[in-house]
Amino acid sequence: MPQWATPNLVAYTNRRWFVSTWLTTGVRPLTSPPLYVATLNLTKLKAPIVYIRLHGMRGQPFLYGDRWVTALSGEGVKNADFAGCVIFLEGCFGDLMADAFLIAGAKAVVGNAEATLGHRWLLGPAEIVGRAWLRGMREQLTVNEALRMARLEVKPPFDKAWFIKGEGNEVIQWT
Repeated sequence: MPQWATPNLVAYTNRRWFVSTWLTTGVRPLTSPPLYVATLNLTKLKAPIVYIRLHGMRGQPFLYGDRWVTALSGEGVKNADFAGCVIFLEGCFGDLMADAFLIAGAKAVVGNAEATLGHRWLLGPAEIVGRAWLRGMREQLTVNEALRMARLEVKPPFDKAWFIKGEGNEVIQWT
């Protein structure tokens, strides 16, 4: 298991990004497909840290997997239990989905309000921010401190439009 991996983390991504998501998080991610909104048991996403790397579209409360299959809906998330979780939304336009996770009880949600850039086989700017944020969380930084540090890992404009909704002063205890 890579040094940044943790049993406190679950990841969900589109199948095409499986390798780079695994490299980013150090855990084997759930993928869409085969999972999609009607087949995903949201309790499988319950963990201290939930790392989601799916496509988003501006103004839509949905996240998508490969071939734009709906992988998560804001309405489904609102009705689930994410109490105590810290969510990292690596994909594009995560602001509406962030609100859904907060309604479902998440402590904090990190995301990007604009388009992000990632890669399939390697780490792109969005994965670099995500991986550095996870490293900061593992080092017992707060959500805010970890994001501030992670944004320093990439050049402009890839350091822009990241946000934290919720507390931001949360620290995850690693097991």
